[in-house]
Amino acid sequence: MAEDPLRRLARLLGGVVLTQGHLGHQVLGQLLMFDATEVEVAGANLAVAATDRQRNAFAQVAIRTAVPALAVRALLRSREKQLEARERRLAERAQRLAEADQSLQLQREHLDASLTDAEAKLAVLDAENRKLREALAALQPPPARPPDAPPDDARMPPTEGEKRP
Repeated sequence: MAEDPLRRLARLLGGVVLTQGHLGHQVLGQLLMFDATEVEVAGANLAVAATDRQRNAFAQVAIRTAVPALAVRALLRSREKQLEARERRLAERAQRLAEADQSLQLQREHLDASLTDAEAKLAVLDAENRKLREALAALQPPPARPPDAPPDDARMPPTEGEKRP
């Protein structure tokens, strides 16, 4: 639950006033200002100094507390912007990586489909090539006999039902 702004301001002002006292009061003042930002503490210091009767106290507090606190705040804001820019670039890189990965996956699927199609066409061509070789072998005359080869009658003995002329 958020703290009431008026109560927070009173706590911060009390903490600033206590930090100007003895050591025990300073510790208590620090505890009251424990979770405040630098700018809030600087504002509380400025408010306390504005009510002080010392000459130029308001300007001194502004220079000693508000300016450094605002400078720290500006540095922190700059650093936060740098971190946000890095996070944004990292997110963009992750997005590009995811897109590239998806593109590669689609290309791989396309190549796998092309490979399957090419293998099917190769199988058809192999079958057609085999049929054509068989047809060619059937159309070619038997190989010629060398001149010194014995006649067919001498090479094979006659079978039982076969007679020689």
